[in-house]
Amino acid sequence: MRKEHLGRIAGYMSCIAALIITILFPSDACTRLSKEYPLIISYYWPVEKGQNDFYKLNMEMPNVIDILSNESHGSRAVRKHWEKKGKILLNRVYPFRYHKNETEIYKYFAENMHQVRGISIDEILGNKLQHKNAKILMNVIKKLRINFPDKIIAVWGSSVWKDKNIPLLEAIRDYADIFIPEFYISEKAARSKGLVMVNERVRQLDVRVPGILKKTVIGIGLYPKMDNDRNVIFREHVLSQIRHLRTDSFLNKFPGIALYAPVYLSPEDQKWLDLVLMEYFLDSHGSHPAQH
Repeated sequence: MRKEHLGRIAGYMSCIAALIITILFPSDACTRLSKEYPLIISYYWPVEKGQNDFYKLNMEMPNVIDILSNESHGSRAVRKHWEKKGKILLNRVYPFRYHKNETEIYKYFAENMHQVRGISIDEILGNKLQHKNAKILMNVIKKLRINFPDKIIAVWGSSVWKDKNIPLLEAIRDYADIFIPEFYISEKAARSKGLVMVNERVRQLDVRVPGILKKTVIGIGLYPKMDNDRNVIFREHVLSQIRHLRTDSFLNKFPGIALYAPVYLSPEDQKWLDLVLMEYFLDSHGSHPAQH
């Protein structure tokens, strides 16, 4: 074979390899969700606690719903109903709760990939996770991306990470679609430390794992332990966090917000929160400013 032919073949192979890498491991934030901005992620359905009718939600804004795959979190008919309306449903999976080794965890995660847009891994605490388990999850996430190139992988995790576990955070950056650092700030913590702590920790994440912010959606806590100051109205506390995320020149670049979890709020507070999210995440055209 002539040298010029070999050169052309090598060139073609390089292009194909580059294309495969681009498809499998995209670098842009939440690539498989790029048409879904703003990303409003709800841990569990935004319904009243104890409600089993999932056809009626108290919030319109959440467009990514994190639920278990079993019937207690919605029948197949309910899921199809909301998928047709544009909701993205992710099957929630728990690392190391039911399975311990890499083969079992991968199988468990992969089984939850079927018939849905993807999975939501709950939760990876990089500041506490044993290094051997971090290595297991790193391998599992890589393998999932290779075998499920069109599926969404979301990861809830800590905002602080051990040095030894940074390779796992790098794998999340490279192979997952969404990284949700959990900033569950109580009323007392906000009063004593201020919300600037969010900026500081996010900047540290960016320094330690450059590029991770392209996959980042900040998670805030709505559960009862966050409401721990009698001198503060909880609605005002939640509003101050959302306002900070949307008006701060550093944090307002993120494509949305993750909520843990609206089900802890009363129906009235859920509807109020929905209006707040509309105000801060939709522009005058009813879409995210980043789309224009």
